[in-house]
Amino acid sequence: MSSWLDPDVPAPAKGADTTTATVTVHVPSVIPFFGAGWDVTRRATMPTDD
Repeated sequence: MSSWLDPDVPAPAKGADTTTATVTVHVPSVIPFFGAGWDVTRRATMPTDD
């Protein structure tokens, strides 16, 4: 992913059994004057390591 997209990566939500990481990226509109773009959010959940 290009750094100019400026992803928002908060600290992962660590639980007893699983940890979830969430990333949100604002995608700009590719057509001028047709909206301000949109946000894309993805999550990944994996077992928590001790």
